[in-house]
Amino acid sequence: METILNFAKSKIALDPAYGDINLNGKRFRDLTTEDKKKFWDYTLVVDFIETVEGSNIEEVFDRVNRNSRNLQPQELRHARYNGWFIKEAEAESEADFWANLKITSTAKDKRMKSTQTISELLLIILEKKIVGFSQEYLDQMYAKYDSPEDSEDLDLDEDEYFDKKRFVKDYFQKMEEANGSISFHAKTANNLYTIWATLSLNAPNQLPAPEALADRYLAFMEQVKKIIDSGGSADGAYLSENAEAFNYYANSKGASTDLPQRAARLEALTKAILG
Repeated sequence: METILNFAKSKIALDPAYGDINLNGKRFRDLTTEDKKKFWDYTLVVDFIETVEGSNIEEVFDRVNRNSRNLQPQELRHARYNGWFIKEAEAESEADFWANLKITSTAKDKRMKSTQTISELLLIILEKKIVGFSQEYLDQMYAKYDSPEDSEDLDLDEDEYFDKKRFVKDYFQKMEEANGSISFHAKTANNLYTIWATLSLNAPNQLPAPEALADRYLAFMEQVKKIIDSGGSADGAYLSENAEAFNYYANSKGASTDLPQRAARLEALTKAILG
């Protein structure tokens, strides 16, 4: 509305590359009488909201966006939620930690894809399990953790959550400092989800020193890379000797974000680097 009114007052102009030689770069005062009539004759679709109780505003805004704009699912969550989890996920996605590890990028941030990716990682800690990727599941989790302090069914230990998140991020950082294995191999969604889940779902006393695990992880992922480079047809003896790497590779194709594939990759990686 502000844009429309500012254009009507000739405070702003159309883009010089608008695409119509009769309109390129023009302000409202420069339009022909006929074009001005077309402007004022345009009908805007309006939702009149009589009450503003509860989530009424958010629900209407969400519905209008779903019907009239091709927004990404995470952009719709940003519009709909304003509670604990959306604030946590968005604040986390802005941390330099992720950009330094090449996990987030400017391109992904523009459509909030980084926030969606990081939301999945945080939910592994919160829910203490992995799941198959689903936009519906993410919607449910955003609703579940929107106001945890007001929920009688949710017993969220924030101190435990933040301690675990801090531990995993610190462990990631130390692995990266040891040999660069995180930024090299975990910048893809499949690999990131799997190594993050490995660290999140195992107790600290079950993990070796970060430097030692970094060496094991790098060696394992190099085995996987060799199989990928061969198109899955590496030497039979090599595949036999590196069965877990082949299982990881085989479950990184096709519906790789479904639960069975994610679980198979997690099992293969855990066996290979934790024994």
